[in-house]
Amino acid sequence: MERRKASKILVIVSIVLLSAFCPMLCVSAPLVDTETVIPGIPLLPDLQFTQIPAAKLSNYEGDRFSYMAAGPKNAPVVLLLHGVGGNSMHWRFQYPVLGERYRVIGWNAPGYILSANLKPDVPTCENYADAVNDFITSLGIEKVYLIGNSFGSLTGQCFAARYPQKVIKAVLTGTIIGEGWKSDEQKKGIVEFRKKSVEAGGYTYGSGRVSVIVGKNIPEEKLTLLRGVLRATNPGPFMQAIYMVLNTDSRPLASKLNMPVLMVQGTEDQAAIAKDHCNVLKPLLPNGKLLELPGVGHLPEFEVPEVFNKAILEFFAQ
Repeated sequence: MERRKASKILVIVSIVLLSAFCPMLCVSAPLVDTETVIPGIPLLPDLQFTQIPAAKLSNYEGDRFSYMAAGPKNAPVVLLLHGVGGNSMHWRFQYPVLGERYRVIGWNAPGYILSANLKPDVPTCENYADAVNDFITSLGIEKVYLIGNSFGSLTGQCFAARYPQKVIKAVLTGTIIGEGWKSDEQKKGIVEFRKKSVEAGGYTYGSGRVSVIVGKNIPEEKLTLLRGVLRATNPGPFMQAIYMVLNTDSRPLASKLNMPVLMVQGTEDQAAIAKDHCNVLKPLLPNGKLLELPGVGHLPEFEVPEVFNKAILEFFAQ
């Protein structure tokens, strides 16, 4: 009996001592990536999934799309289409603000994050347009306000031309018309450069010189966020998207975009130079506008989100 009593006392003393010293001795693992948690920076919505329509499964290597969403489920939908190195995380600054008035949905294109990949090794403009349609169909969405950056701007043009009745208004940032107009030699050089950029994997790709795609005044903490987005890149689907860009020239599609279209262009954008892309596209659009942002690079929605969000809300409300 005395031994049992002594054992109980020893256990109690041990618990008390452990509780007292644990703050100094016990270090728990962080629940989130501390590199991407920055004071004042909005957190991302949860990753969600939707099933690809049964009739379209033969076009994919799997059965799902992944996406992020914010805002009231019964509100008008704003569909966000990311760039070639982006994904649904790219729109961090749009979810909370646009989500006050709209249902904001950031898709992950085929092969990005956990979305099923397209089967063709060299997908076309039409393949990606159909994929966007499959995605919104799977969510029961009939019409959208569309925002697309870079590769997403081209995908958006393809979708709006193929399904014009489903786009209310479109916003294109870092606008590209594709590279189909370039010579075979130029395209070969682009393929070699792009393959080399991802050959070591997505993490290495995202650790590269991200500053070249944004303006000069981006603080280091935002470059850290950008690296986190780019590191999710999967090399195979990345190259499929590159092939689509190389084989597409959206100029013949422009006349089909009868909806209002706003292009937002940074004056320091070196990835989609205005004279080769948005300035070429604007006169071909039946109802196109161009907003230029001084000192901004290829990602206006990320670099100057306050300015961008205000302009987009005003454009959608007109």
